[in-house]
Amino acid sequence: MKVCAIQPKYPHKQEESDECILFFLDTLDQCDESIDLILFPEGCNAPSYYHSMKDVQSHAEKYTEPLLNKVRETAIRCKSIVAINLNDGLDGLYRNTTIVFGWDGQIKGKYLKQHNLPQINTEMQRDDSYSYAYKRPYSIEIDGIKYGFLTCYDGYFNEYIAHLTTQNLDIILFPTHQRAERMDILEMEAKNIAFNCNAYVIRSSVSMGDETHLLGGSTMVVAPDGKVIENYGQKVGALSCIIDPKKKYERSGGFNRSAMRNEKYIEQGRKPWAYRACGPGVIRSDRELPYPRVCSHRGFNTIAPENSQVAFGAAVALGADELEMDIRFTKDRRQIICHDDSVDRLTAGTGRISDLNWEEIKHLSIGGKSAPEFTSLGFVLFEQVLQKFARRAVINLHIKSGEAEEYNNDDFHRIVQTIYEYDCQEHVYIAGREDVLRTAIKLAPELPRCVLDEKKDFKLVELAKRYKCSKLQFVRGKDRDYFNQEMIDEANAAGIRCNLFWSDNPAEAVDFLKRGIDTILTNDFLRVASAVWDYRDRIWEKQKEKIRRVFGS
Repeated sequence: MKVCAIQPKYPHKQEESDECILFFLDTLDQCDESIDLILFPEGCNAPSYYHSMKDVQSHAEKYTEPLLNKVRETAIRCKSIVAINLNDGLDGLYRNTTIVFGWDGQIKGKYLKQHNLPQINTEMQRDDSYSYAYKRPYSIEIDGIKYGFLTCYDGYFNEYIAHLTTQNLDIILFPTHQRAERMDILEMEAKNIAFNCNAYVIRSSVSMGDETHLLGGSTMVVAPDGKVIENYGQKVGALSCIIDPKKKYERSGGFNRSAMRNEKYIEQGRKPWAYRACGPGVIRSDRELPYPRVCSHRGFNTIAPENSQVAFGAAVALGADELEMDIRFTKDRRQIICHDDSVDRLTAGTGRISDLNWEEIKHLSIGGKSAPEFTSLGFVLFEQVLQKFARRAVINLHIKSGEAEEYNNDDFHRIVQTIYEYDCQEHVYIAGREDVLRTAIKLAPELPRCVLDEKKDFKLVELAKRYKCSKLQFVRGKDRDYFNQEMIDEANAAGIRCNLFWSDNPAEAVDFLKRGIDTILTNDFLRVASAVWDYRDRIWEKQKEKIRRVFGS
């Protein structure tokens, strides 16, 4: 099989884009029937650097049709497979898309880039909403050859590469720019992908200058054993070489053992429970997860005992955005999840948690008094919650404290250590009184903070600003709310997210969202969440419609 990967001169200025497009068209005209596969670099219809989405759109509209017409014509004329990456318009939004044409000129597949730099999405109004839902890595089969896909930034994510390996691919098409990356790293990256997936990697990029330029370029073909067949460096043109797409790398299965395929050798020893939490159960981080949200207060505590694994599990299973939980320390410094300072209300036992060791507490039933069906259910440690639900929801972690000027530093360090041990630093925010916030700023300033309203003196926004909190949590009393619309507006203007503790009425919860509240804490999770999610969907649809009006359909 003869493969061809195109490497143009990068148009550093937008006005040089026409020259780049002409290069693409001329190169396709030079292709003949000896070529079986042609690959373009990333972003061919907007090949330069752009400062606005309008510039991207104007170039994409200008170049897309002539490029696609020429690609389709070449695929038919050369009886080749041609893959081109474009900024593909959809409802006024743009997505990074690799389109594959078969030898009959028909589209055989479309791959949407899985990993996108957040700042580029924001600057360019590029849509990557599709990337937040679980799906198997995309692949297509043409004439008995199975193709997988990566685009640019995708190549850095070894978790995704490991998932790609499960698709039993023959060729991975890898259009890219990577204009700021060192050439030796680009080669190492391509070799890593080919070796782990046991597939050929065809990488197409852009030349950033002459051979003295050490960044970018590096259009190449790498074999399944990690050997580079050819690397184009910073040349301008079309790399071509012959490959056997069905060739696989076999290695020793271990000392004095039979040979086996490389990816099978690796797979047999995989220990996924020892890795970062990943897969379909993981949600976006606190920074990325959209608003408005619903926070399940002490878990779904209307159907299971509060702050229990069952209550948390039910909320997670139903799709909770956040879980609120309370953390205290036992006498022997174990991190127990419990709202009260004693075991009296929830169990048949007695005593303050701070006066009891974990061994004395763990056998007490928290379900026996209120829920006989949960008689054998006991307290849970913070680490046990994270073992089951790490990165499955954002955790509103209420650190219970007293009247001290500063929270116990050693205890706070233990909490932070547990958060990092289970890789939840992006899915937890610290909620507490002023003593907790003072300690948090000193010991873990990188963790988001949420100030709680203990004094109920209508100064919560002032406190949030003082402790540089990204969130605050308004509180409602039995007879009155300890906040007003002016406080909500002031927090919104300062970019501080507003939690509300609490609402168990769906219609009321939506009304609070309309007033500027971002997250509703609730005990009646399912009813409130259903109403909030319906409201959220309507908001998002309005936002999409606004984008369509601005940029056109």
